[in-house]
Amino acid sequence: MKSAIPANNVIDAPPPHLATPLDSPGTSGSFQFPTSNLPSLSPTTSPTSPATSDANKVPIPRIPVPETPRTQPRTVRACAQCQKKKTKCDGAKPKCRFCERSGAICTYTKSKRESQQLQFQSFEQRINAYESLLQEIISQNNTQDSRLSIQDAIRRRFQASPDFFSTLLAANSPLDQHIPLPRPGLSLRRMHQAWQANENRQALVLAQQPPVQVTSIEHWTSLVDDDVASHLLSLYFTWENPIWQLVDQNQFVHDLERGRTRFCSSLLVHILLFYGCVSTSHTWINSANSPQSFSYNLTRITDRSEEKVLGDKLYAAIQRLWQQDKDRVDLPTVQSSILIGLLCCTFGLDKIGTQYITRGAEISARLAAILNCQKLVSWAVFDIHALACQVYRKPPVLDEPPAVQFSQEEAALLDEGAEWCPYPIQSPVAQPFYYTASWVRSELVAIVHDIACFALKFPASTLNCDDWDYGHTLHQKLLSWNAKLPWSVLPRHNTTPHIICLQFVTRPTLRTNH
Repeated sequence: MKSAIPANNVIDAPPPHLATPLDSPGTSGSFQFPTSNLPSLSPTTSPTSPATSDANKVPIPRIPVPETPRTQPRTVRACAQCQKKKTKCDGAKPKCRFCERSGAICTYTKSKRESQQLQFQSFEQRINAYESLLQEIISQNNTQDSRLSIQDAIRRRFQASPDFFSTLLAANSPLDQHIPLPRPGLSLRRMHQAWQANENRQALVLAQQPPVQVTSIEHWTSLVDDDVASHLLSLYFTWENPIWQLVDQNQFVHDLERGRTRFCSSLLVHILLFYGCVSTSHTWINSANSPQSFSYNLTRITDRSEEKVLGDKLYAAIQRLWQQDKDRVDLPTVQSSILIGLLCCTFGLDKIGTQYITRGAEISARLAAILNCQKLVSWAVFDIHALACQVYRKPPVLDEPPAVQFSQEEAALLDEGAEWCPYPIQSPVAQPFYYTASWVRSELVAIVHDIACFALKFPASTLNCDDWDYGHTLHQKLLSWNAKLPWSVLPRHNTTPHIICLQFVTRPTLRTNH
């Protein structure tokens, strides 16, 4: 009789809650599970009845899961005291728990959005109050004593909204209030303001007026005013232009003031202003009257960030204006093209710079009649072009030197009474000998031009006896030129920038052709 099923035969496989490895199938003899934990079956219950099948089920033990305690709500904004102490704030109002225990004042700051909304509402109310006051002032403007009526109107408004009109009542009258002038930009006046706090202001004195003063710069550019233009043009004509004398200062300023385009153009104006920005950080001179070398570090009395911003704007304008004027055949385009080329060579873009210099020389070849009346300018164009051809081994566009030239006696007469000072510094004052230096350079550049043309033959051809004789002749010309230099262009007597730059050209030329 199988009226009762033995406890050990209830199931032949492991219980459902015990996993069997997949690589070792479970058998009934693999383990013995305790019979004491199994429920006993009633003898009167049939195995096939529902009660019997329910009794055969083994209960699965459940691990009780502990209930997680509910976290405290996150504090959106801590009070000012908790933020300062860097303690945890519960955000309770009007006082948090920390401030209540410590007895501190508990205050909550508004969020950025709430502050902006309140500020916007305050501005809106202030604007409405000002508009209402302005309408009342306009309506009472025809009275006999409009000044008193304006004060009365403000005081009436002040009683209604004291916070809005407290600044207006700080002065005796709205008409007496002083509107501060904007701080001057890149100008001599700006330098004077910054120089007051400089410890060397007693040793070096700033100039009172720029040597170049313009009053009509608005006809040519909107990037600067007359003060800034006068300052930057003075820097260019003091430090850059004497080296080559490429721009006649008197003719340029004359046409700039009268809006004429024979010796001036918008492109040329922007280029000279850009040179003025660049010159500010490279200003220096060695005083012959002093045993020490004066170095004028202008970065302390100028704002380099403003110079950079203005320089970027001027450079963008130069690029735009060059596309408009590059095909014009006139003197300002010649000068602009060569100045852009020199600027590129200064920045290390020699190939591009040589192209601009050559372009300027090509245009000048078509203006021979005009340049013959401009001795300094014509020789400056020829000088720069010949030097570029020698250094970069390019065939010259200008075959011959200019037909006109200063004599030594004429140059000496023109140099009498001329003065140069290191603007913006007022002293020392020196005699520059501009025309004598131009006469000396013209003789040198004629020899350099012959050397550049002669060097183009090599290395394509071999040297013969005639080449050796011609090279020896050029070398003797250089030595003779160097031997008869007047004292006024020697660095030990004249330390102006164009004389120093002349030596920078002379020494390498003598050495490379030795």
